[in-house]
Amino acid sequence: MINDNVICLPGILAIYGESLAASDHQHQAVQLIWPDLKGVCTLTVEGEVVTGSYNGFLIQSNIEHKLVMSKGWIILIEPQSSAGITLANYLQQRPVASLNITKITCPQPCADLAQCLQPLFDIFSINAASLLSSTNTGVNCFGAPLDKRIEQLLHTLNACFEGECVKPDKWLAQEIAQDLGVSESRFLHLFKQEMGLPWRPYLLWRRLLCAIKALSAKKNATEAAHQAGFSDSAHLSRTFKRLFGMTIRDALRTLS
Repeated sequence: MINDNVICLPGILAIYGESLAASDHQHQAVQLIWPDLKGVCTLTVEGEVVTGSYNGFLIQSNIEHKLVMSKGWIILIEPQSSAGITLANYLQQRPVASLNITKITCPQPCADLAQCLQPLFDIFSINAASLLSSTNTGVNCFGAPLDKRIEQLLHTLNACFEGECVKPDKWLAQEIAQDLGVSESRFLHLFKQEMGLPWRPYLLWRRLLCAIKALSAKKNATEAAHQAGFSDSAHLSRTFKRLFGMTIRDALRTLS
């Protein structure tokens, strides 16, 4: 956990924000939206507004969407994690599902966030405490044990969440393959086979989490960009907008 309104851990990014306005975007994560009932929430998925007498939504990974929300929680979960697999099974290949949680009050940020968010995760029989305390998923995209080489790589990447981020200046596939004792082509195939997506998009996702962690630690956009391996703040900002639908300035306001 970074602070009460931002959680950035292996497998999950959760943000509580106000006056959120994300333009059309898509990312690899499965997304949960839990808006405050007293506010406004307008979700558009693949060009169509999602309506209904509900106050929560679940969006499949790599689905274009945009969101306007007065205040509430946005929770992004890596699809190959055990929780991500559970959420994908709930969707049953649908791009979005409305969640009937009108009787559950959307919680404000608090120290014991697992307890606060548990009513939402009860819908999917997911233990929030386990999800928020996990340091490694340990499973592949099919829910089976991870290949030990990929597990070793994720363990190294997860070091970013335990202290200073590991600058991604040696994350070329060829270099990783050498460290793991396999060819580059074998590594790229193995990673996609185990994680359900190619290495480069996954690395980009992790670099953005690194940048969010830096921004939450009150570093400016330039410092966050360099720490996460982007050439400059403009490069980070373009990538951030493409994947999250908001600018760095909007993100800083949300993370404050």
